[in-house]
Amino acid sequence: MKKILIFGLLVMSAISMKAGYCYNGLCFRPDGDLVNGVRYASVVEFYGEGEFVIPDRFIVDPDAYWGGEDWIVTSINYGVFSSSSSTGITSVVIPESVVSISDLAFIGCPGLKAISVSWADPSVVAMGENVFKDVNTSAVTLHVPIGKKAAYQAAAQWSGFNIVDDGQIATSLLSSLSISSGLLTPVFQPNVLE
Repeated sequence: MKKILIFGLLVMSAISMKAGYCYNGLCFRPDGDLVNGVRYASVVEFYGEGEFVIPDRFIVDPDAYWGGEDWIVTSINYGVFSSSSSTGITSVVIPESVVSISDLAFIGCPGLKAISVSWADPSVVAMGENVFKDVNTSAVTLHVPIGKKAAYQAAAQWSGFNIVDDGQIATSLLSSLSISSGLLTPVFQPNVLE
């Protein structure tokens, strides 16, 4: 059973390792050194099918490698959500903390039906070329903040989507969400990324 909690920070429990952490089909790795007590991280891999909620930040378990560090998820790497399966990823919630989405991050995702974002201005996100290559974007609903539909229609990478400015999170995982502090952050026990 997936548990999601919106509360700002989360404590990750994991065994000691040096490569990164995986949770619920998403794997994360650090992007460099600590900066003012925070380490920035990227989504580097996914496995499985269905709905994915990218956390905005988490705290690594004190007993694990990088113990006690505050990680903020700021990017989605090259080809992370590429899919050769019939469904692969069906929906994804991308937090406002993500400021970079690399080339071909969502290449060939035939089952992708919905994306939720919360950037008031889509231009704050650096996007590679062909982020959604071979995705029928007109069949994908893009949930954006209320009143921001025109901004996304004017943004090259987002203009081909079915844009809805309802401010909703596009996932059935909503039934297991709780709200506090306005940040989307799942509670999870991760696996180690080798």
